Amino acid sequence: MQSHKILVPIGIAIIVAGIVLFSGCIEEKPKEKSAIEVYCDVSSLTPADYNECYKYRGELYSEIKKKGMSYCQPENIRYGLDCITLFAMSEKNVSVCDEISYQSGRNYCIPFVAAAEENTSVCDKISVESTKENCIGMVAKAKRDVSVCKTSEKEHCIGMIAAAKEDVSLCDKISIKSIKDSCLLMVAMGTKKNISLCDKISDAGLKDACITRVAETREDVSLCDKTTTSSQKDFCIERIAITKQDVSLCDKISKPNWKESCIIQVAQAKQDVSLCDKISNTEGKESCIRWVAWAKQDVSLCDKLSSSDECGCIGMVAQAKQDVSLCDKISTTLEKEYCIEGVAEAKQDISLCDNISNTSIKDECIKQVATTKQDVYACDKISNTSTKDACIKWIAETKHDVLLCDKISTILGKDTCIWRVATTKQPDVSLCDKISTTMGKETCIRQVAELKHDASLCDKISDTKIKESCIKRPSRN
Repeated sequence: MQSHKILVPIGIAIIVAGIVLFSGCIEEKPKEKSAIEVYCDVSSLTPADYNECYKYRGELYSEIKKKGMSYCQPENIRYGLDCITLFAMSEKNVSVCDEISYQSGRNYCIPFVAAAEENTSVCDKISVESTKENCIGMVAKAKRDVSVCKTSEKEHCIGMIAAAKEDVSLCDKISIKSIKDSCLLMVAMGTKKNISLCDKISDAGLKDACITRVAETREDVSLCDKTTTSSQKDFCIERIAITKQDVSLCDKISKPNWKESCIIQVAQAKQDVSLCDKISNTEGKESCIRWVAWAKQDVSLCDKLSSSDECGCIGMVAQAKQDVSLCDKISTTLEKEYCIEGVAEAKQDISLCDNISNTSIKDECIKQVATTKQDVYACDKISNTSTKDACIKWIAETKHDVLLCDKISTILGKDTCIWRVATTKQPDVSLCDKISTTMGKETCIRQVAELKHDASLCDKISDTKIKESCIKRPSRN
């Protein structure tokens, strides 16, 4: 009998626990976000940006999940750093970032892995202070935790979290007016589309941008009346016309050129060539037909154009379809070779450049493919020395790899390359010492000091005038 009395309360306790659990009183552990969700979250400012990111990177992520790191090898270089970064995030393994051969690429990858892990200690792998602070900010955004924000970049960090949480009260914690305005803009563009927040923005340009984005998202043309200039109002109306694919709204635009642009963009969005008949001047009408042909990838529409415009139209469609055979429809050799160049760039297929006889077009074709693929060895195929040097310099700057500058033929070109690598993306004063001239070296130091807001670097400068201007520049920030 005693055992029966004990079992009754135990049974009741189990029933009560079950009721509580299924009624939601016991909080379930939040679902862990996938790598693609974190990637798009920390790299997007608005819900629209997030959706766009997911749309264009979702397919890539699916392939990575199926095929792993092998999908990110050179044959899929078109996805660049995003492929390796997403794989590293999915594995939550920052060492994967070390597979990237150049520093700026590794420093792109690491913050995303830190955000996926919600772990600021991962950011310690980054030596460049500004990039490290950005990494911490991305972790703070991923965690939605203002306390994670580092002091020197705290206000930017708060703005990102305010936008992510759609919490306008966080914007009030920001003292710098321009950052506060940006914070209000981002919150206004969130899911609530709160137009009243735009009125709190002090900068007229940002306020107009805020009104336009909210009006476009809400598809409410009456809100365009709140903009401060006629040009901004026309732009606002145009954006809504394109979003709604409603060409009648273009009639509300005051400026003829802007009205024409509106019609072209609506025709392109709807892929409706008949709308081009609303444009009275021949040049505008033919431009409209070209863009509709491109949007529809329909080369037959190019037949509606004059012979001079037809060639450009065929080239646009060939590039959109990545179909080099369409270039054979062009009768003039020069236009045909420009068409081949466009397709080669779109396909990132350098072998197509061999079909071009014009040396300058062929060199430009190789350069475009080489720089897109970040393949410095492909630059060696370029015959013109200055074009080859420009190709190498662009890749050196993109990869933040100063050693590539040694491949440049002239001292001036080499110095310019070093200066660009030293002063872009991840400013590095030590690289300035590699510049051959004192003037170049010291202006490089001044630029790095300004970019890093570090006046102490100015002590490395001997020229009095450069040193004085160097000291003044960081102090203005």
